[in-house]
Amino acid sequence: MDPHKARQIIETWTREQFGKLLEVREINVIRRAAGRVWSGELFCTMKEGEILVGTVGINEHGKLIKTINADDLANTLAEIRLSEHQASTTDTAAGEDDFSEASWDDDFSGIGLDEGGDDDLDGVFDTLDSSAVQDQANTLIASGDHDKLLQARELLPQLLSIPQNRGRVLRQMGELELLLGELDLGVNYLEAAAREFADVAAVDDLDHVAEITLRVIGAEKFETSPVKQLLERARARMRPVEKINHAPLFVGMDEEILFHLIGASSIVNIEHGEKLLVEGTPATHAFVVRSGVLTIRIETQDGSERVVRSCFPGDFIGESSVLEKPGATCTATVKGECLTSLWMFEGARLRELLAEYPEIGVRIDSARTLHRLDSFLSQHEATETLDTAVRDQLLSSISGISRYEPGEVLNKAGEVPQGVYLVASGLVEYRVADRPPRVYRVDSFAGLRDTLHELPLEGEFVTATDCLLVRFDPTRLKEIAANASTAVVAVLEKME
Repeated sequence: MDPHKARQIIETWTREQFGKLLEVREINVIRRAAGRVWSGELFCTMKEGEILVGTVGINEHGKLIKTINADDLANTLAEIRLSEHQASTTDTAAGEDDFSEASWDDDFSGIGLDEGGDDDLDGVFDTLDSSAVQDQANTLIASGDHDKLLQARELLPQLLSIPQNRGRVLRQMGELELLLGELDLGVNYLEAAAREFADVAAVDDLDHVAEITLRVIGAEKFETSPVKQLLERARARMRPVEKINHAPLFVGMDEEILFHLIGASSIVNIEHGEKLLVEGTPATHAFVVRSGVLTIRIETQDGSERVVRSCFPGDFIGESSVLEKPGATCTATVKGECLTSLWMFEGARLRELLAEYPEIGVRIDSARTLHRLDSFLSQHEATETLDTAVRDQLLSSISGISRYEPGEVLNKAGEVPQGVYLVASGLVEYRVADRPPRVYRVDSFAGLRDTLHELPLEGEFVTATDCLLVRFDPTRLKEIAANASTAVVAVLEKME
């Protein structure tokens, strides 16, 4: 599925249901635990102008999963008319003093937001002239004047809104705090910069941060520093893979299967900056990285690309070419960050081997599930701030993915939850006697807070419909929380 095909399907459905009354505008891709969803915005043209009246969603296979009907449309237009009438009445009552009822306690959090939620805030930063802000900050820092350094301190955080610049901005913020004599704060910023660089395997930048950190905290403290650990991990992960059976996906696989896999592969090389795969283009090949590093980039709502992780030697890429039907498209863009060598497989050939050796399909399907969940976590409103290392720990705590029928009890009342569940499809309810149930919908986590705090449940978690659930090991999650910073724990608690 690509934006063009998604638009065709949504426009066809809209014409069949509403004729020329509604028009499709923006088509957006939304990443969920179960894969990508395509959402189309429906507008109605009225004398007041174009009005957003709802959205239609389809999954990666083109199946409608969210629609509106005539009643929905009528209700939406009625609500718009009512709100306009109320606004007009309020304006009239206010008279000439438009600010007579204003209060500093008023909640303006919804201004400029619609169904997109916080993602729509991205547009606020589109007008930021990052180059001008960066130049101004550089000039202030170069002066060495204390007051101007303080001015630069106020400027630099504005640049953190641009993901691709975050690592270098955090490093500069760390260096600035060191100039101001704030050593602890400076080191904290340097550690944050190191995590950003580790996520995208920017080893040269990591080296630079490590050198500064070493000079500031000394050799003894540096030995246990997170910066040193991140640098060593990045270097270790970049060691080339000599044989295909050393790749994690194929470790322990039968020799006969490996023989056929080697025979089906060829070696390709891509240069720094070259794109191996492009999101939305036909998925025809799969790859295993031999040496070098790649970045996985997904398209955001504003059409830009966001780096969600790096691929190192041994990583598998391109599972859609094997597991999806012919005509499937790439779910992300993959770009070389240096000269990179890969084993390449034709998707059609791997499908033939999969028919003869089902174990190949099982392993590739596991890789696809993890990749989908990683993309979801990287854009989830709670977990998008976590670095790759923490996301990897969350993924490693997955204990299974299963389908459940309605009415199955997941966690019993009176007990500490024995599992945390991410809802990939369907609905889960938390039921307490004499109270309305709390509903957990797609992409929400059920039982997480009670698990982390080891609290016995007052009610029980029950599947309300057919569900596809991702189960997380509670012991592993508690270990992650116990070893994490308070900021990470706060993020984990926010996931429910």
